[in-house]
Amino acid sequence: MIKRKEMIVIMFLVLIALILLGAHFFMSGDQNDKALRVTQNDRVIMTIPLHKDTEEKIVDGDHYNIIVIKEGKAFVQEANCKNQICVHTKAIADIGESIACLPHHLILEIVPKGEN
Repeated sequence: MIKRKEMIVIMFLVLIALILLGAHFFMSGDQNDKALRVTQNDRVIMTIPLHKDTEEKIVDGDHYNIIVIKEGKAFVQEANCKNQICVHTKAIADIGESIACLPHHLILEIVPKGEN
């Protein structure tokens, strides 16, 4: 038989799990409400809705990065930087997630749609 203290602990753990689950869904949101903000050299160069599949080539002098948005996720498909960290970074889809290509001073970040 479950004792009173055990029941309280179980109810507390269930409550924490529900709060975390709710926070996850709140942060994930609908793809129509999110966008990919592309910043280079501390300047926003474009913002792309996350629900729209697209491919963009960002060129800065001899540097380039090919950014892809597919099925609500954004990733760097190709870049001519030496270390390729941006290319090997997993796709991003949730608000606050980012990908950086430091050699090219390029930052990709998921933001709420309409945020500059």
